[in-house]
Amino acid sequence: MKDTNANARKTFGIVIPGKVADIVGMIMEDFDATPIEAMNAFYASPTYAKLETENTKYWHLGSTTLYQDFLESTGRIQPE
Repeated sequence: MKDTNANARKTFGIVIPGKVADIVGMIMEDFDATPIEAMNAFYASPTYAKLETENTKYWHLGSTTLYQDFLESTGRIQPE
């Protein structure tokens, strides 16, 4: 019998870095931020806190949805 919790944790650990990279890239592009500035902004956000908590299931959301949550939760306005 497979340990579905172990599989979920493995998937969780694999998926998060890709989503973080996507969102950091969006922050860099939209706000002309350096990689360090963008990473610091995202890692300090409520969105990242929810994303790194497995039971919130935020890791199931797409990068664009997570980015919109980041903008809303930090009060940032996406440049046009």
